[in-house]
Amino acid sequence: MKLPNLRLALAQLNPRVGDLKGNLAAARRAVDTARRDGAALVVFPELAVTGYPPKDLLDKPAFVDAVEAAARAWAGLSAGGPALLFGSVVRTRDGPGKGLYNVAHLARDGRIVGTQAKSLLPSYDVFDEDRHFRPPRAVEPLAFGSLRLGVTVCEDIWNDKTYWAERLYADDPLERVAAAGADLFINLSASPFALGKPAIRREMLAHAARRHGRALVYVNQVGGNDDVLYDGRSLVLDAAGRVLAELRAFGEEVRTVELAALAPFEPPAREEERELFDALAMGLRDYAGKCGFRQAVLGLSGGIDSALTAALAVEALGRENVLGLAMPSRYSSAHSRGDAQALAENLGLELRTLPIEPVFSAYLETLAPHFAGRAPDVAEENLQARIRGALLMAFSNKFGRLLLTTGNKSEVAVGYCTLYGDTCGGLAVLSDLFKTKVYALARWYNAFKGREVIPRGTLEKAPSAELAPGQKDADSLPPYEVLDAILAGYIEETWEVDRLATALQFDRGLIAAIVRRVDRNEYKRKQLPPGLRVTKKAFGSGRVMPLAQGWE
Repeated sequence: MKLPNLRLALAQLNPRVGDLKGNLAAARRAVDTARRDGAALVVFPELAVTGYPPKDLLDKPAFVDAVEAAARAWAGLSAGGPALLFGSVVRTRDGPGKGLYNVAHLARDGRIVGTQAKSLLPSYDVFDEDRHFRPPRAVEPLAFGSLRLGVTVCEDIWNDKTYWAERLYADDPLERVAAAGADLFINLSASPFALGKPAIRREMLAHAARRHGRALVYVNQVGGNDDVLYDGRSLVLDAAGRVLAELRAFGEEVRTVELAALAPFEPPAREEERELFDALAMGLRDYAGKCGFRQAVLGLSGGIDSALTAALAVEALGRENVLGLAMPSRYSSAHSRGDAQALAENLGLELRTLPIEPVFSAYLETLAPHFAGRAPDVAEENLQARIRGALLMAFSNKFGRLLLTTGNKSEVAVGYCTLYGDTCGGLAVLSDLFKTKVYALARWYNAFKGREVIPRGTLEKAPSAELAPGQKDADSLPPYEVLDAILAGYIEETWEVDRLATALQFDRGLIAAIVRRVDRNEYKRKQLPPGLRVTKKAFGSGRVMPLAQGWE
């Protein structure tokens, strides 16, 4: 099918959930830009009025009232052109069932002239849409001049029976709207980021365009909202599934295009490490900013995890807004203290040293009568982590800084972290990165910067919590290359022990022991701060497991 003769703007915005005034102001700026560029239509992401996902804000009648009023204000932006297509919420007002629709509104001349509700309401992984929304009875194109716009919302376009081997729904809204005579597909989306997903998404959208022989406009949200990250990369595809335009990754952009004048091109590939770094930096920046934090604090141990977290914090917030605390104990090695100092100098951030020996000694003295006759063990080790956590929280409270935890996915998975110690904080930046990936990203970062920012000693020394004499992670854990392969299979692929043993060719007893450690430490993960999601299965909102349970 020939490309429509339409000049439209793709408004890839970064909304703040619940900030109706701020989101309206961002929409106004986008419309002003599109108007200057001569656009006839501006397309926004899913639930652009509220930000995605609004979660149980939707249980508040006053909030829904305000959203419906805000949608009318959005519609008012179309007075004098251009028209708007934007995501919002409306009450159903027609019979039993969930009381809300997740909708795309078409606005012209200052008022809403058409609405299409979302049909497929995901309730898996990080999604919980059927908690609040219900599907519509009809899916029909929206009239826009001589064009019939086949408007769908996010998940509606992810259920093509000719693309997916297994489908979650019987319905295919895109197929229905195509059969109803749509000339152009437009999808309003809030599609979360995960490694590898952008390529799958582009391929799936291209398949849909080819199958139905229609050009497709896809506008995705960008930014971080709580633990979930959105990468943007809004697209325009022709009827042959070729990419005609792709907006930037991990950043806002408003771009006006003349559909009929676009030519196909091949979007450049991006390194996996660059994807991860940009995603995590964006997520940290947005979580801090949207929660009202301008500055951050973290512990710098000289280890790889705190080094990478500090680098991300400097990228996200600026070096002048990042404070590092070195908190050496009697077990802290000289090279770890030196690596922490070198890292701070290389990043240009402030480092303060707070030795914990006096506090630790006081704890030991207080507990000595009660611990008499018992050898030192994890209790004394964890005291050190909890002292450090208390000091970090004191700085967070006193100076209003967001405390960043530094634990990685490998440690969090097997419980190699201390509750109320190194788990203290407001955001777990690396909690969805396995330890091997942390090392890979740190090495990439040095190469990207063209200099040794993260010290060589940090990259080369054996990992250690340094909570006991000569302690090494390898004393109680298998090599991280082995551990991470088991964890990836169990957590991200949901393989059981037998399948893991067959696929990995590791000792079955070792695999079973690691799996038991993951299961036994669920209670710790329930008490962690939110962590930034960058894989298809992260700890947090997308993985819901019982605590008190007997299944092995």
